[in-house]
Amino acid sequence: MEVKSYNKKALFEFINSEIFLNLSNLPISRHRAISQINNPRASDDDILLIVQFDGNKVVGYMGMLPDYVHVQGKQEKIYWFSCFWVDDEYKSKNVAANLFLRSIRACKMNVFITNIVPWLEPVYQKTKIFKPTIYKNGYRGYLRFNLTEILPPKSDYFKKATILLKAIDGTLNFFNGIRLLFFVKYKLDNIRYEYLHEIDSSSSNFIDSYKIKHWTQRGVEDINWIIKNPWIIEGANTDFNSSRYYFSSLDTCFFYQIIKFYDSKNNMIGIMMTCVRGNNLTVPYAFFEENYNEIACKFLINKMIDLKLNMITIFNKELVSVFNQMKTPFLFHKEIKKPYLISKNFDSINDLSFQDGDGDCAFY
Repeated sequence: MEVKSYNKKALFEFINSEIFLNLSNLPISRHRAISQINNPRASDDDILLIVQFDGNKVVGYMGMLPDYVHVQGKQEKIYWFSCFWVDDEYKSKNVAANLFLRSIRACKMNVFITNIVPWLEPVYQKTKIFKPTIYKNGYRGYLRFNLTEILPPKSDYFKKATILLKAIDGTLNFFNGIRLLFFVKYKLDNIRYEYLHEIDSSSSNFIDSYKIKHWTQRGVEDINWIIKNPWIIEGANTDFNSSRYYFSSLDTCFFYQIIKFYDSKNNMIGIMMTCVRGNNLTVPYAFFEENYNEIACKFLINKMIDLKLNMITIFNKELVSVFNQMKTPFLFHKEIKKPYLISKNFDSINDLSFQDGDGDCAFY
């Protein structure tokens, strides 16, 4: 078996090769690869993808997303682990361990991980590379019934009952729709807002004054890179490439929006990036003056009603606090947690001053 590592140049050549075209399992989607290549925080020498082959067959791969954290006045290079996959036939052949060790060496142990399935967290911790897992508290609100999406991942029984679940959702949401007709949307008194395709230069100073509160300090260039280089693109049906890729690369609905907020005196008081995937809403980045976090939450609920969305997921500490105190039109809500694994190389990072979209989370 052979292991290959890909930096920007090698990855570009790989996705445009005959080998990539003829693979039965892709280690990365084409648009995700282009996004990685365009990452403003990736250097030419950074390894972005490690793939193990058995002949011409992909049997495992690990993706890395280069980034920076700012610690004690210094900018340090880190790598977020992303898209770790091993073929079922090779799970007993040390492919996973080999890929993990090679990735750790390529990243010089400066590794951060989040957005992982629960069973992988103790596996990673057994390597003794990471500090104790830190969990960030979040909020998930359900505006409409969504059993079709929530239940199938929990049991094979529910996977077989998809048609029934859709019928139940449809019936319940018919009556829930009548309920929502009587909900009076929040008034955003003396607040003006506007939608943008990307963050403009006039917003740079405002974002710069707030991003310093966060470890990665992602700003205008980084957020615009995410918007212009998504990992998920809209598509009603599975295409040739997505059928060969284990992770998500298509969805029936996926888009980002930038919204700027102003007070009655035309002073900017906030800016946020939202992401709609399917019928669900997230807020990868939000920068607001403290007194206007409630305005942000009210705007998000109004947006859910306008777009007939099912669910919102938030980990922003300030917005979570407001949602927990608000009377909302949600059918129900619950507390959720997001794990963060941080390399022992970063002793001084002991809190979770990360935006919801940090790591690779903004891409999903």
